[in-house]
Amino acid sequence: MAGQAGIRKRGAAAVFAALACAAFLLAGCGGKGFKVAIESGGADEKNPALAAEQAPLVSETTRQLPEPTAEEYERMGDGLLARGNLYLAYVNYEKALRLKPESLGLEYKKGLALLLGGRNDDAIRQFEAVLKKDPKFELAHEGLGRAYFQAGDLMQAERHLRKALALNHRLWKAYNTLGAIADRKGDFEQAILEYTSAIAIAPNEGFLYNNLGVSCLTAGHHEAAIDAFAKAIRRNFRESKVFNNLGLAYGNLGRFEEAFEAFRLAGGEAHAHNNLGCIYLEKGMYAEAVKSFERAIALEPEYYARAAENLKRAKALALTR
Repeated sequence: MAGQAGIRKRGAAAVFAALACAAFLLAGCGGKGFKVAIESGGADEKNPALAAEQAPLVSETTRQLPEPTAEEYERMGDGLLARGNLYLAYVNYEKALRLKPESLGLEYKKGLALLLGGRNDDAIRQFEAVLKKDPKFELAHEGLGRAYFQAGDLMQAERHLRKALALNHRLWKAYNTLGAIADRKGDFEQAILEYTSAIAIAPNEGFLYNNLGVSCLTAGHHEAAIDAFAKAIRRNFRESKVFNNLGLAYGNLGRFEEAFEAFRLAGGEAHAHNNLGCIYLEKGMYAEAVKSFERAIALEPEYYARAAENLKRAKALALTR
């Protein structure tokens, strides 16, 4: 058991360390190499010294390279996994396992590649195989919980994520997935607690602040949502959805100029006018909504068919007042 625990801890630690440095490990494998100029076929019979010098080169170039070690296959797999090449990462972990079949860390990484590729059923089987050998492998519980969540089985997902955290309370991805489960259940206050726990462990992960902000927004905590989205952006999570979310939070507080600017950063001026028009519409500000939709259409008449539909709705509602 002590040997298995050591293997498990080293394998678990290696996942994150290897993923963090994989790009540097593989960077030296490229290079420009060298060029051999071939001037004629065969050895030069008139120059036996030259022929003697060339002979070793032929034998060197035809020599077969040794097979990589298990550790080298694993490092290659980690680099591929970090770059999103999940199939080849899986293949390299398989090759490493043939040389090191007792490694539960490699078995776990195979499951992780399947999980990230959306192969939920296969990932579940892989993580369960790891846990059959070591029921206290906390990362396998976390991976199993995430796979069950992706498969839509929230009860099993939560059970394994709680087990993972009982074994290791620093697993921030487990907290993040528990937050997503709470969101799915409509328990936004619990989701806020879970995301806050994840952020306490991984404060530089920008997407966690976006997740927190969405839960705050849905729960009606608009100021807290603005703060969370701003922190996500400051941590370089700059996807269009975080700016849209920020614009919605500003709009709900009646801070329309700030909402417009956030929407503009998400997708341009026409997009911003359309989204702001939707906020006006929800607030019963029909005249303002009409103007916003008209501006969106003027900027991009062909693209904004949706704005045209929104405009019809706004005008109809304006007539009922």
